[in-house]
Amino acid sequence: MSLRAIGLVFACLLANCSEMALERPPKPGVPAGMIARTRPEKARTGQVLATIRPKQATVSARVASGHGGAVPADSARLAIARIFVAEAGWDSEPDHRAIFGVLRNIRGRGSMLEAARRASPRTTGIRGPLGPRGLWIATLIDSDLRPAGWTDRVGSWSAYVARWRSVRELAARLLAGAPIRSGCPDAIAWGMASDDRIAIRRGLVRVDCGQTLNRFWRSP
Repeated sequence: MSLRAIGLVFACLLANCSEMALERPPKPGVPAGMIARTRPEKARTGQVLATIRPKQATVSARVASGHGGAVPADSARLAIARIFVAEAGWDSEPDHRAIFGVLRNIRGRGSMLEAARRASPRTTGIRGPLGPRGLWIATLIDSDLRPAGWTDRVGSWSAYVARWRSVRELAARLLAGAPIRSGCPDAIAWGMASDDRIAIRRGLVRVDCGQTLNRFWRSP
C-alpha cells in the first residue's frame, strides 16, 4: 500500500497511524509537516529501499506472522520508541513529545501500550510491516542490539545505536511522568501538511506544537 493511499493517519481516529512515515521518512530542515523521500545518510531517519532482498523477506514473513516484531505486554517504552522513530526519525524530540501527548490523550481508560498498538499496529508488531523501512522499525528491540530487519544498506548500526538509546530513554522518562512540554497538550491527532483538508473536514483544529516535522490537531 502506498503512502498516498493511506492518506491522513489520525492517531485518535484510525488504527494505523504510524504507517504514515514508514515509506516516506521526514527530511530534517523542511517546514513542519513536510515528508520527503530521502536517504538516511542525509536525513538520518532511515532508508527507503526499492526491493526486499531474500534475507529481508524471510524476516518480514516472521514479523508478519507475529514473531520477532510483536511488542511484549510490559513494554510500552519499546512500542512508543518505535513510533517516535517511525513518525519523526531519530532526532526530532519536539515531534516525539507531541506524539506522546497524543497517545496519552487518546488512551481513554486503557494503557499507553494499548494506545500505541491502536495507533500503530504495524510498528508495534500487531500487523506485518510495510516496506523495508517498516521492517527494521518493527524489529527494533529494547536494547542496543541491531534489529533483525536492519540492513547494511541503511547504514552501520553503530552510527544509530546511541540515537536509538536516546529515543528509548525519552520514552521511559515520559512514561515515568516527566513533563511532556510539547506545546500542544490538547492534540489528539497528527499528520502531514497535505492532510489539512481532511483534518478540517473532520472538524479538527490545527495546533502549534513548535518546530515539528508533523502537524498536529485537536478537537474544536
